Amino acid sequence: MLRVARDGTLLYANRESWLLLSHWRTDLGAQVPSEWIAFIQEALATGQEKEAELSIGVKTLTVVIVPVSNRGYANLYGLDATRRRQVEEKLRLDVQVFENATEGIMICDAELRIVDVNQAYCAITGIRARKAWVSL
Repeated sequence: MLRVARDGTLLYANRESWLLLSHWRTDLGAQVPSEWIAFIQEALATGQEKEAELSIGVKTLTVVIVPVSNRGYANLYGLDATRRRQVEEKLRLDVQVFENATEGIMICDAELRIVDVNQAYCAITGIRARKAWVSL
């Protein structure tokens, strides 16, 4: 958790923020990077939370900027999104394999309702894919 003033001055940082501070090469009383100052100022101007993602080595952080407009600062909450990002990447690859497989693939739920089919399944069976499948 960080607290950053409207002008970008770092007012507070808890111990868990060491990775982000090290990446930014900043410390208490110093400025955060200019692109982050812009995010913070926008959040303060609109009064709306903002979310940004940052990769640091193999880590992926989701940073939520919560404006405290009446005080002139924003609180930044960092969440480790590394595992989520890895799962999203695996899902993206799985979709590519599913869509580009030459074998027909049908996915059914526990009640044996068709959830999805790939293009090869449609080509092999002559059945067109539908948005809402019915029970078999």
